[in-house]
Amino acid sequence: TAWAGPRRLGLLLEFVDRIAVLAALCDGDYEGAYATVQRTGTFAPYSHHAADGLLDLVEAAIHTGHHDAAAAQVTEAKRLRLADISPRADALVAASEAMTAPDADAGPLFESALSRECLRDFPFEHNRIRLTYGMWLRRQRHTTQARTVLTSAADGFAALGAQPWEARARGELRASGAAVVRAA
Repeated sequence: TAWAGPRRLGLLLEFVDRIAVLAALCDGDYEGAYATVQRTGTFAPYSHHAADGLLDLVEAAIHTGHHDAAAAQVTEAKRLRLADISPRADALVAASEAMTAPDADAGPLFESALSRECLRDFPFEHNRIRLTYGMWLRRQRHTTQARTVLTSAADGFAALGAQPWEARARGELRASGAAVVRAA
C-alpha cells in the first residue's frame, strides 16, 4: 500500500484491500472488514473487484448491523446489471440478494444461488455461500439442515486448504450443536 498508493496503482491497491477484507472476514472481524470496504468503496468505475467485493461488503454490513447499506448495495448491483457480466457474478449477486432478503424469502434465494452450475468451477465462492446459508439456517433454528450445509462448507474449505475459513465453518458447526471432528 505504501508503495502502490503514491504511484496510484489502483489495481494493486484493490488487491491489497481485498486481501485485508477477506482476512478480516475469515477471522470474524466484521467491523474491520466493513471499515475497509467502506474506505475503498464497491462500485468504482473500471474496478476489477466490483462483483467480488459485493459479497464481502454485504456480509460485513449484515454482521455489523448495516442491513440498509447491504440492501442498497444489492440494489445498486442489480441496477448496474453486475449479474450479466458472467455466471460467477450472477451467483454472487444472487447470494448477496439472499443475504439481504427478509427471512421468509431468504431460504429459496440461497437455494437458488447455490444451484448455479458455475459454482462447481468456483469452489471458494461456493463454500462461502454455503457457509452463509448454513449460518442463516442455524439462526432460523433449522439445525439439522444447517449442520448438513455447514459440514459441506467446512469440508469444501478443507479441500481447498482454506484453513481459516474451514475453522470458521467448523465453529459454526459447533454452535449448531454438532460434534466437530477435523478430517485427517
